[in-house]
Amino acid sequence: MGRNEQTQTWRTGALAQASGITARTLRHYEQIGLLIPSARTDAGHRVYNAEDVTRLYQILACGTSA
Repeated sequence: MGRNEQTQTWRTGALAQASGITARTLRHYEQIGLLIPSARTDAGHRVYNAEDVTRLYQILACGTSA
């Protein structure tokens, strides 16, 4: 549902749950330009690809190393 196995894309809720952060945090990261989703659906839902997920985990790792 939230994650597409063939193309490895995630929507906001599925990525938030998988990464342990909130959907609100993902939206905030987009708002400040830290993590921009690769695409949007016709309905405007954010779609993240594998590169976006890698970037998210890099962001999260930087936040915990301080």
